[in-house]
Amino acid sequence: MDMTKRPSLAEGLAISFALWLALGFAWQAGAAVELPTASIEAAVRRHVLEQLHPGAGETPMVRVLQVPGGPCRFADVDRPEQVAIQAESNLARQVTDRAVVRVKLHPERGGDRLIGVPVEIHMKRPVWVVTAPLQPGQPLNGKVLRQEEREIGHDLARMLPMDAKPTDYQARVVLKPGQVLDSTNVGRIPTIRRLQDVRIWLQSPAGMKVSVLGQALEDGFVGGAIRVRQKDFKRRDYTARVVGRGNVVVDL
Repeated sequence: MDMTKRPSLAEGLAISFALWLALGFAWQAGAAVELPTASIEAAVRRHVLEQLHPGAGETPMVRVLQVPGGPCRFADVDRPEQVAIQAESNLARQVTDRAVVRVKLHPERGGDRLIGVPVEIHMKRPVWVVTAPLQPGQPLNGKVLRQEEREIGHDLARMLPMDAKPTDYQARVVLKPGQVLDSTNVGRIPTIRRLQDVRIWLQSPAGMKVSVLGQALEDGFVGGAIRVRQKDFKRRDYTARVVGRGNVVVDL
């Protein structure tokens, strides 16, 4: 083409159309579909809630702390719906207040992406709260307790079961008013206490039983084993099975 000659109208239109096509293809080649961060967060929350299995009266509360690298872009798909979001974690085995959910982003075309999404988990539920000071070893009773609804975080695994009877427990440490009861500050009242007098039932393989008086050398619960000492002149020690208050069995 002679560059000194002005193009005709037809030639100008042809050049413009060619440029438009070139720009269009270039734009399509560089275009990328953006997967909204909200979609990843929703999938993560859904996964966490499926793993928690809350009991009656419990309301799980899940907060996604951050989606690393979000929003994610994919150049080989046309719509966000073409990217599958798959989440997995260890929450089914152990629930903690903070966890990382492993997320795989799987587009219909192109390679997968793996990201770790941190979450915070709280449980809103009724708990037992101390209303008066308690000393170690002091049994719990209705006069020093009340139920309140609290949002529990890091103590999730240590909370007493909701169907637990507080009167079956005693303080392990000094408890202050307003303190929530959990397995670190209270424990079940032993069926037999250390240094308590007990009746030791000596049982032969044939089923014959003889009882002697003895003393417990440690706390014990029904079904558990404790060390006991015979109180007569022999003062023999045994490992015995707790069968009730003040009674243990020794299998000879």
